[in-house]
Amino acid sequence: MYFTFKTSNKEFEQLTFEDFFRNFGRIIERKQSSKSSNYYNTKTLFITDQNLLRNAFEKHKFTNNIIDIAGAIERMNEALPNPLESYYETFQIPKHSGGMREINAPTGPLKVMQYKMLTLLQDKFMSLPHNSAYAYVPGRSTKDALEVHQKNNSKWFLHLDIKDFFPSCNQAFVQQQLKQIFPYGYLTNQAFDGIMELLKVCFLNDALPQGTPVSPFLTNLIMLPIDDVLSKHFKDFAGQNFVYTRYADDIILSCKYAFDYLLVENTVDILFTTLNTPFKLKRTKTHYGSSAGRNWNLGLMLNKDNNITIGYKKKERIRATLHAFIMDLKNGNHWSIIRIQEMQGLFSYYSKIEPEFVKDLFAKYSTKFECNVKQLLKQELKR
Repeated sequence: MYFTFKTSNKEFEQLTFEDFFRNFGRIIERKQSSKSSNYYNTKTLFITDQNLLRNAFEKHKFTNNIIDIAGAIERMNEALPNPLESYYETFQIPKHSGGMREINAPTGPLKVMQYKMLTLLQDKFMSLPHNSAYAYVPGRSTKDALEVHQKNNSKWFLHLDIKDFFPSCNQAFVQQQLKQIFPYGYLTNQAFDGIMELLKVCFLNDALPQGTPVSPFLTNLIMLPIDDVLSKHFKDFAGQNFVYTRYADDIILSCKYAFDYLLVENTVDILFTTLNTPFKLKRTKTHYGSSAGRNWNLGLMLNKDNNITIGYKKKERIRATLHAFIMDLKNGNHWSIIRIQEMQGLFSYYSKIEPEFVKDLFAKYSTKFECNVKQLLKQELKR
């Protein structure tokens, strides 16, 4: 059974089972600590001795709240009339890579219930993602995912895309995965079946819909055994040390030297089958290349100098946008609040990736136009 807990970069790096149970009290205390917006690392162990795990958890009274969860969710479930399909709003948004993505967003009491369920499952079960997962995790970002490859000084990158990621997660697959993860697999059959029955409100047409508050959490949870197997399998694959990260349906595998990417791609597909998953790779979106070329991953570039950047074109666009904003303002033309917020959102995101670029840009335009750019943005938002 898989058990995941918070840890530091080097703490418990070579953790043995004896170390694990000897430090169990401290590990549980950290696992139970309040969620933080700061980045945190996790470690996942596969524990074969269920009795040792059961005794350790009962000793530290970790499972005291588990029995209450089914009752709490059941009370919410009773207040929700059927059919559930009537509580979804369906629309489409453009994909970054082109095409449209269908979003199924819950409304009314179903949305409220799903948020409550998410809180219960996160807080009471204290489920944590694998350290290789970066999407939908508080404090983790696309930059954090790419920094793992940067620290490895990787030069060659393989970007893989899981086909129909959310729609592939049906109830049978979720149940199969949860059985492997503590504390879900620790429950009695009756309690586990009860949780699965109540989790039905998270599905639409027997799939996890994209657009609900609970779907991202559940996908990270059910991917935990898969992330663990893939990250370990490729750690020393074909005589090379690969780095594995996953951001939702995007998988990045990298290493310092050129490799047979078709072999790696086929191996991932084989492991998906071996692990009894419904996943297949979308081969048309596979990309293999080096940092010497256009090495874009998750919308960012890790260049030949091993620096993470937003790229030249994005910098030119944001410069032009800021210039147009100031010139329009000088001519008495005020932008809409939404347009200014969109520009500020880009500045906020770019500041996290390349803070010096944004700082220098603001300083340059403040001098050029004899104004305080930050102050101008604040004033216009208050207008």
